[in-house]
Amino acid sequence: STNSNNYFFDSVLFGSTMLDILHAEAKYTSRVGRVRDDYSFEKHTWVREKLDMSKAVFGTAEYIKDGLLPLTDYLGPSPWSDEMLGMMDDLWAYANVKWPYGVIPSSDIEVHGDLLQALARLYWFTGNPKYIEYATRVGDYYMLGGHHLTHNNTWLQLRDHGCEVLAGLVELYVALQYTDPTKHEAYRKPIHDMLDRILEVGRNEHGMLYNVIDPKTGKTPGGKKRKFASQLSDTWGYTYNAYYTVYLLDNTTAYRDAVRFVLSNLPHYPRYNWEPPNDAQDGHADSIEGAITLYNREPVAAAKAWADEDIHVLWSKQRNGGLIEGIHADGNFARTTIMYCLWKSLGATVQPWRSDVGVGAVPGMDGEVLLLVVATQPWDGSLFFDVPRHSLYYVRTRLCLSAGLAQSV
Repeated sequence: STNSNNYFFDSVLFGSTMLDILHAEAKYTSRVGRVRDDYSFEKHTWVREKLDMSKAVFGTAEYIKDGLLPLTDYLGPSPWSDEMLGMMDDLWAYANVKWPYGVIPSSDIEVHGDLLQALARLYWFTGNPKYIEYATRVGDYYMLGGHHLTHNNTWLQLRDHGCEVLAGLVELYVALQYTDPTKHEAYRKPIHDMLDRILEVGRNEHGMLYNVIDPKTGKTPGGKKRKFASQLSDTWGYTYNAYYTVYLLDNTTAYRDAVRFVLSNLPHYPRYNWEPPNDAQDGHADSIEGAITLYNREPVAAAKAWADEDIHVLWSKQRNGGLIEGIHADGNFARTTIMYCLWKSLGATVQPWRSDVGVGAVPGMDGEVLLLVVATQPWDGSLFFDVPRHSLYYVRTRLCLSAGLAQSV
């Protein structure tokens, strides 16, 4: 049966409580149009009495990129994607930061990365060219405006809270191939210069990326943050995903080789503490997600074995009662766990789900799928297979595929 149901396991919960949560969140946290702000349940009002638009924009951009965008990748059109579109539209409707290439919502580099990633995908999702126009206001600043990330910077963060812009610029680069080939060509050398320089000075002997580099000198930045800068990035996979994307687009084989190299070296990092000194679960979650994403394209056996081991390190962080750390990063734990489980079932799910029912799948020969469903008690239900979500949900991808333009990506 085709999985046309927009939920993972519990359809009743999805259509009731989860939808109620979305509506309540929108009601209580929308402060400037649909731009969100922090709400206090204890005070029954805003955490910050006076509006700080920069903080509201930051939180909204994070909510879109880390929360609603992955949901939309999986669910397709839904009340969650509707909310995401409204939030993004209002970020730009209330934008007030004067920028060399037009007014934008923020001057923060992490927000730029969040916006670039989300805007590129919202273009594919809706076909609306305004999202590319918004994105190029940000992208042109880095690619064409004398603020290149490796030509003009002495501090380049290759982990979260900085690396988002690298992936975002690449996602815009991909979109521009179809929307504005002239600008895409103008971005080509700056994109490759950025990626080449990071490979030259930003990784260790196993291909792992450092937290921070000085791309001009090729050295670790000094000062109080030298120790942090020299540690390894847990978001290495997100950055290497940008490399693989450019490889698919431009056939730059050195970028594919770099991805395969780092995946083959993952066994050097068993139970690695990505978030010293406390070994926070978020480091394992981010690293596992990166490995799974890249393994989908390059099935290096060492990466699979590493992810199968490290997922148990992540799961060991969960407390009795379900919480992990009791903060926002618990969402990363859930997202990574769902991603891992869908990998192990090749997207197959069952209805109704029970805790004693398990489903697993592996690729067979000639495109076959070998599937196993087990239950410790008698069970009667339906098996649902995944659908080609990106070609179904992302309208511009579908149009490019029909025209033979998106075979590589």
